Amino acid sequence: MLEGTTFFIPKTEDVYDWNGNQLTPEIRECVNVGNIIRIQVCHPSVDEAIYIEIIESNLEMLKGIVLDTYRTDIGPKAVEDGELIEFPRVCIIEVPFGWDENSNLIDKAVYTNKNKGITGIINEIK
Repeated sequence: MLEGTTFFIPKTEDVYDWNGNQLTPEIRECVNVGNIIRIQVCHPSVDEAIYIEIIESNLEMLKGIVLDTYRTDIGPKAVEDGELIEFPRVCIIEVPFGWDENSNLIDKAVYTNKNKGITGIINEIK
């Protein structure tokens, strides 16, 4: 992880599925080992929304492996592919459904009537 990198903590309601449909924040409590989620990391030179495969889970913190999913080789990366990172559960900005790794979460998903055009970086940073 680049020195100075922080984990973005979104507004409580800012958690979405892979299609940009807003989920209720309680979905974060259901994420466990084996699931894949997305968080946003912030560094003075780059802000990224990265996918993480969860390998450890407790009430407040998650630990996972940074995946190369949809990352480009252009420009700096705040964290490297394959890097192991630990972060607060409240940092989850996306739970991609339709992925086998998250099939156990589908029945737990409750949607609001709000959505985003696309998923990824949340603009209210810094």
